[in-house]
Amino acid sequence: MKIFFYRHNKREPMNEIRHKISFYDLTIFIDGECEYIVDGEAIKVSSGDAVLIPPSSYRIRKKLVNADYVSINFYSDEKIDLPIYNKDIVDSSVKHIIASLDYDSTNYSDYSSELFTKLFECLILKIQQKLNTKSLNQTVEKIKKYIDEHIYEKIKLSDIGNYIYLSHIYCDLLFKKETGKSIIDYAIDQKIKKAESMLLEGGAKLSDVAEKIGFIDYNYFSRVFKKRIGYTPSEYRKLYFSSKKDN
Repeated sequence: MKIFFYRHNKREPMNEIRHKISFYDLTIFIDGECEYIVDGEAIKVSSGDAVLIPPSSYRIRKKLVNADYVSINFYSDEKIDLPIYNKDIVDSSVKHIIASLDYDSTNYSDYSSELFTKLFECLILKIQQKLNTKSLNQTVEKIKKYIDEHIYEKIKLSDIGNYIYLSHIYCDLLFKKETGKSIIDYAIDQKIKKAESMLLEGGAKLSDVAEKIGFIDYNYFSRVFKKRIGYTPSEYRKLYFSSKKDN
């Protein structure tokens, strides 16, 4: 990786630019907004976003007014694993790295130094980590949505994998890493919450409540319910209605 240009523009007006580039152009917007057109595709960039324009692209950057942004031009023999548009990637750690790059560029002006290159590599890694975290969170939310929409059915890992278009084993590992629970444990928790509501409505038979949320074996449902709530379904219902009588 070879960096040959670094600029931290702190709200100075900049004219529109139009070029076909032979290098990578990374621009990080700390504050402000701008419109890019990359190979004919319009991209609106706001505070906290970044654009990484790859070599051989024709870029147009519209005129900039009152924007705080960092622009870095560099060459790389390896493809940089980032999309062109990177939303909401600026956090405190990214700002700290930029501050260090600012210091080095002001005091040494040697973009090819090992320290400057390492700092820039850290910046790229931080952006990648932010995007990966967002992607993980989106996948976990999709799994939760699937469970919520299929709460009255038997939840199968294979069905979730097909829904997410990922390996069900990977989905389960990812979900547990993010939430501390396996997908099935989380699904059972949600089913038991639903069962609590149904039991307190008072009208349905206990076995019907179990079957409604996907438990064919009532005895198994009762054991699972007691493990999580501390009471069997019948005890739970009795306690609730006896407390209402007392009141």
